[in-house]
Amino acid sequence: MKLAALCCTFRRPHTLGQLIESYLRQDYPRELRELIILDDAGQYENQSGDGWQLVTIPRRFRSLGEKRNACAALASPDVEGFLVADDDDIYLSHWFQATADALAQADWSRPGLVLLEHGDGLKEHDTNGLYHGGWAFRKDAFYRVRGYGPHNNGEDQELAGRLHDAGVTVHDPCEHHQPFYIYRYDNCSYHLSYMDDAGYREIGQHADDGKATISIGWPSDYTALPVIRRFTFAPHVNPTDDRTPVELIGPVDAPGGNGPSNGMYALQKELRRRIDAGLDWLSIKPLPVSEGALPWFWNWADRRYAAWWDSEGLPFIQGPNMLFTNSASPRIDAQECALLDAANCRAMFCHSDWYADLIAKHRGPANQSPIVLWPYPIDPWPGEPLPDEYDLLIYAKNGHRPQLLEHLAEVFPRHIQIHYGQYQREQLFEAARRSRACAYLADDDHGPLALQEILLAGCPTVGVCTGASLIQPEATGWWVDRLPPGRACVESAEDEAALGAYLDAIDQVLSFDRTEVRSGAADRFATGRIVDLLLAELEQTALDSCDRIFKEGCPER
Repeated sequence: MKLAALCCTFRRPHTLGQLIESYLRQDYPRELRELIILDDAGQYENQSGDGWQLVTIPRRFRSLGEKRNACAALASPDVEGFLVADDDDIYLSHWFQATADALAQADWSRPGLVLLEHGDGLKEHDTNGLYHGGWAFRKDAFYRVRGYGPHNNGEDQELAGRLHDAGVTVHDPCEHHQPFYIYRYDNCSYHLSYMDDAGYREIGQHADDGKATISIGWPSDYTALPVIRRFTFAPHVNPTDDRTPVELIGPVDAPGGNGPSNGMYALQKELRRRIDAGLDWLSIKPLPVSEGALPWFWNWADRRYAAWWDSEGLPFIQGPNMLFTNSASPRIDAQECALLDAANCRAMFCHSDWYADLIAKHRGPANQSPIVLWPYPIDPWPGEPLPDEYDLLIYAKNGHRPQLLEHLAEVFPRHIQIHYGQYQREQLFEAARRSRACAYLADDDHGPLALQEILLAGCPTVGVCTGASLIQPEATGWWVDRLPPGRACVESAEDEAALGAYLDAIDQVLSFDRTEVRSGAADRFATGRIVDLLLAELEQTALDSCDRIFKEGCPER
């Protein structure tokens, strides 16, 4: 596959030669690569070298997006893929090869790891979808979405949005190669990504620096620098009383974040109390995992590390927040597939039957670990029910069923609306304590802590089992078969019946005793009960893991 690296430069002669040096060091076949540099400061003479060419013009492009598209147009017609090349960063020798391998599998190469300068060396860092300087595209996919938009800042994320919308496939070259892109914060150069949209124009208004020459070479040998790897081990720990030590990865020291972190805070608060009281085989710590430990990964941000851990043949526990950010698109990326298929997973934690069914349906045959259900504890709890101020609390999630929300607001004038992700926790507590009932408009039960808090406030709830799975029918609420459309969108007798059943269910729960609802929820979500269940499962898993290591030995690495 022939590839072209595309570099848009402007008044960076002191770093441009370092990019050219990066290109010249590539181990990809010479006849299958080229570097195109486009300068619109008129700062250089047109020139070329071994596989690279610099085109300079004295007229500034109106936007960086247009300049990037013009640079792509300068590539050879037989090129099959475009690599983004930043003129102030460094690329290691496997840049082209790693990208070619990724583009052989997908239309878009988007690295998951980047190298940052760290002391006298480098440190791996998650890209989290950013660091555009490491991206690459197959040419046909790039032109399918019409290239970059006419933007001076954020043109990369705007392009990413259109690529996603077009269904362009993505692969991470760091799945099979070490990271190749060194992003340099401190290189005595400007960074457009730190400026607003006017930054591009402001830089262009600076005084002309005159003609410049390019000095090709690196200021130091980046290949010889020590690298702190994202995936590594902490010092070795030994088994305790025939149990493999369990490490809960990712401390949460205070509430106030998102739902999962609030739930994990409540859980860790009780676990720390028990650790202080003598529980010696469990600890709570950040990455890296200690060699010889059984890690328990719960945080979405640690999926890549967990997948690497499994690839090393090492046992681990996962959940409850590692999978299914979008239940409509399971196995959405390489990390999710790796965790669902993980042969070394020893237990999968989740909060509901709905979630357990998704795991069972979509995991691979190599992963036969038990699926263990337990809800997060809540801390703090909402207070007792207060005198009602509202007949209905409408909890809307992700814009689901806007016509139903509108219809419920008309039927129940005394209502209050709470929208997922747009409220403070105290607002939900107060609304639930003062509402006679709740209409829970979610059909995807991903992150159910809000429902737990509503029930603990004594507010009986109507929902569907896939979206409100923690309801205890006829005790803390009511399940209906499906969320209906609002009155204005009823199109069939089935819609009419579903809407009638939904309103009837709300009428049913309006008669519930809110104190009894709170009592029932309090029994189910009692912190001690949840933690006892969890520790029993963890202890058995730790015992089994230690026994398996004794019989089979540690995997070779």
